[in-house]
Amino acid sequence: MTGNKRNLSDAGEERIERRILRNFNAEMRAQKIRCQKLNAPIAKYDVKLKKAYLEYPDGRKVYYTKEKA
Repeated sequence: MTGNKRNLSDAGEERIERRILRNFNAEMRAQKIRCQKLNAPIAKYDVKLKKAYLEYPDGRKVYYTKEKA
C-alpha cells in the first residue's frame, strides 16, 4: 500500500512540474515577442560555448565577458 501512495504522490509532483515548465515556456515566448516589438535585444545562452549573450534585432550577437577591474 505504501508503494501506491508514493506513486500517486510522484505522479502529482510530475504534473505540477509539467505545469510550471509549460507556464515558464509560455512566459519566455511572450517576453521574446515583447522584446521584438520594442526592438530590444533578447538574452540567450549558447550551450556549445557555455556563454550568455544578447541577440539584437539585426541578428548581431554580443557575448558576455567579465571585465577585469
